[in-house]
Amino acid sequence: MNIHLEHLRKRGKLKIVDLSDEEIARRMYRASGLCECVGCGKEYYSHPYVENCLDDTGLPFLHVLCDGDIIKL
Repeated sequence: MNIHLEHLRKRGKLKIVDLSDEEIARRMYRASGLCECVGCGKEYYSHPYVENCLDDTGLPFLHVLCDGDIIKL
């Protein structure tokens, strides 16, 4: 088990998205982590990671916003 992922799970910072990898890639866009979410008003950095999409090192790298948008910071 990846210690980083376990830490994020315990803090509630991971969210499973019921989309295929292809659908995630199609819906994903890049943004600054300092952007403000229209749903909650918090910075994009504060939103949970997409748990079922990991980078080459096995760490999550995409965030999911309140409206379901998937972003790469």
